[in-house]
Amino acid sequence: MKKIALFMALAALAIAVPAAWAGSNGGNEEAAMPPNVYCFNGETAAAPVTISFDGHDIPLFQSSLESILGKKQSVTLLFGYQKGTTDLLLGYAEDSEFFADNPAPTVYTLARGACAAPMAVQPDRSFWLCYSSYQTDPAVYSRATAEALLKEGMWVPYAVKSPVSKTGIGNGVYLTCSIPAGMSPTGAAVSTGGGEAYNAPYASVPVANRLDEAMLVG
Repeated sequence: MKKIALFMALAALAIAVPAAWAGSNGGNEEAAMPPNVYCFNGETAAAPVTISFDGHDIPLFQSSLESILGKKQSVTLLFGYQKGTTDLLLGYAEDSEFFADNPAPTVYTLARGACAAPMAVQPDRSFWLCYSSYQTDPAVYSRATAEALLKEGMWVPYAVKSPVSKTGIGNGVYLTCSIPAGMSPTGAAVSTGGGEAYNAPYASVPVANRLDEAMLVG
């Protein structure tokens, strides 16, 4: 049976996920918990939420989500194979060095509370997307094309405040398809239309604005 583990932030040891993480609702204790609302991957949802990777679907119940968040308001998670094995790992994006690159792990965002209210979109500009973690510079598309490709599995590039690629978008921000070595998500978001800071954490960005905002790493 494949192992599911959580790499805790700032720790290099994996711990076995409690049974509730792997599909049990934790019995009466879980049922007795008052329901909370989360922003999960850009959509407002109540527990349980489901994470998926390479044909594996794992429900996460409220007790698990609260354990993952701890004292944080929002986190970015990776779900994929442990490097050098076919063991499944669920961990924070800061621990990306523990994950295999091919296939790349699935990225999830989680924040307490409902997602931020959608902002007005800009239909008349170009948008960047990635199709491989081996890309440096993302490809550019119209909004209509980008929206369709996003649904098919392509993703919005990461934003970095240093020239790690040729795709500069303003305010000293550059877009790249993989997180540079030694960097990790800051929790902030910037506009892909000019590099301006977003007024809420990236994990709170609603689906309607996922093309418009990039995850800032540093």
